Parts: sequence; C-alpha cells; structure tokens
Amino acid sequence: MKNLIPLLFLFLLSACHKVNEQKAIRRIINETDYRVEISIYGDELAESFQYEIMPKDSLDIEGSCFFGASEYCSLDWTTSLAFGEIIFQDSLRLLYEDLPSDCMEKSINGDPVRECYGYKRKTENGILIYSYRITSADIKQAKSLE
Repeated sequence: MKNLIPLLFLFLLSACHKVNEQKAIRRIINETDYRVEISIYGDELAESFQYEIMPKDSLDIEGSCFFGASEYCSLDWTTSLAFGEIIFQDSLRLLYEDLPSDCMEKSINGDPVRECYGYKRKTENGILIYSYRITSADIKQAKSLE
C-alpha cells in the first residue's frame, strides 16, 4: 500500500494534463515556375499521401495540432514519415529519404510542430499555419528523372 501512494499520485498528476487542440493548416507553397507532384510515404505503402501544386500556387492541408504532455499535429501525416519526394514537371526529382539530424535542413516529410525541416509557423485568425516553401534552390538540388 505504501508503494501504491506515489504511483497513484503520478497517475492523478498525469491525468490532470489538459490537452489543448488548435486548428492548424500545413501550407505547401510552390514558388517555382514548375508544376510539382509531392509524395509522402512511410515504411509501409499503406501510409502515403500525394498532392499536385501548380506553378506559383499553394496547397492547404487542414487539421489540428495538440499541445499538452506531448505536442503533435495531425495535418494528413501526423509525424515525420520515412520518405518524401518532389517531382518538378515530370523531369526533375528531389528525394528526402531520412530526416536530417539537423532540424534546420529542409525535408518536406518532416513534422512541422517544432518549426523544423523548413516549416515556418505563424498564426492567422487564431489558426496555426505551418508553411513550407518549394523554391528555385530545391530545383537546383533535384536530379533528372532520366
């Protein structure tokens, strides 16, 4: 019984952590003159997402972020997935295989909640916006599909 009191206290303390949910958007901005196709997928093909963005356009993926004992966003993919690729007009491919150890490097498949991997956060009308910009620098890093 004496050992159960600290465990009970910890259980009650953890149960009191309130989780705050906030509306959020993952905004992928295509600043290039290329039509881009984006694929994000995990180790298993069952978890995959595909998008197309026209030149000088953007895509908003709506969802929520949760803050409390842990922080994460559910904006199509919830956490960082294993692979991400950007195809520029069916001719160039930029592949992100693993998340970089430095969160300051870009990786479209990363989780935006900590503003890592190229995602920048701002708030508009009470909604969190996590923006990722596809730029000419990304085109320079891409490899030919041929």
